[in-house]
Amino acid sequence: MHKIREATPSDALMLHEHVTAVLSERLATISSRAEAVPLENIGARIAARAASANSALFIAEVGQTIVGTLDFEGYQHSQERHGGRLGMAVRREHRGRGVGTSLVEALISWASQHSVTRLELEVFSNNPQAIRLYERLGFRQEGSRVGAVIVAGEAVDVVQMARRLVANPRMDAQR
Repeated sequence: MHKIREATPSDALMLHEHVTAVLSERLATISSRAEAVPLENIGARIAARAASANSALFIAEVGQTIVGTLDFEGYQHSQERHGGRLGMAVRREHRGRGVGTSLVEALISWASQHSVTRLELEVFSNNPQAIRLYERLGFRQEGSRVGAVIVAGEAVDVVQMARRLVANPRMDAQR
């Protein structure tokens, strides 16, 4: 069974190993990187999320191994501070076991305590499993960037999704 918690500075090495493992899968459904993420960058990201009132970095762990992450970066502009963008990565052998669901649910719970009412994300259109997960968790498709990325020589759309945690009656009436 997995456990969800916020990352701490002592998690930097394990988080680096997790990121390296996910990127080594070379999935056609995530952005590719030419080189590994430096360990210093991971430590800096943990510190930045901890220092921000509207950002968080969650990890899912089984035993002493990180099997999933959800990085939420809150927007800094005064008119957008109620929202931010998330990115999530779950190791192959733990997909379909509720890790992604647990990570998003942890973010939703955290957001309600930190004045965050809008969660945004982007997902490649060639990742229908992730799109279904996000829709099941209340995210709605708001648009797409047509042909925004090239994967294996093919143009792939980037689907933009969001979930509002507090209903705005004026906005809902306009839909």
